[in-house]
Amino acid sequence: MGNGVTVSNTASVSQQQIIDSLTVKLEKANERVKELEAQTFDVIAAQSIEQAYQIASSFPKDKAILEALSAVKEGATNRLNKFATEKKIDGVQLVIDALASKGMLDTLISFVINSVVEQLRKEQEHG
Repeated sequence: MGNGVTVSNTASVSQQQIIDSLTVKLEKANERVKELEAQTFDVIAAQSIEQAYQIASSFPKDKAILEALSAVKEGATNRLNKFATEKKIDGVQLVIDALASKGMLDTLISFVINSVVEQLRKEQEHG
């Protein structure tokens, strides 16, 4: 090996590339874990607020608490709905990506068009 590169140097470079790649993936995974932990906290908080509101509504005498919880509950419900919508979008994107990777995007498009046509026919029959 006249250029000064040895088998062990080549292996070391390859191993370092793998380590670098895995380090980047680990950093991304850790970021995603933090995001999911924050979202989980939001979901748990929203559910807790909903439960507190239900309990407070059983005792309508204290209207100040009920009004305060109602305002907080509305904000929590909005965040929970936003979270659910984001997860639905992520799910649809996963399906699209999976079908695209298998060359089946035409099948999905055909299914969607047929579903829309069927819905329009149902509306026409009932309308």
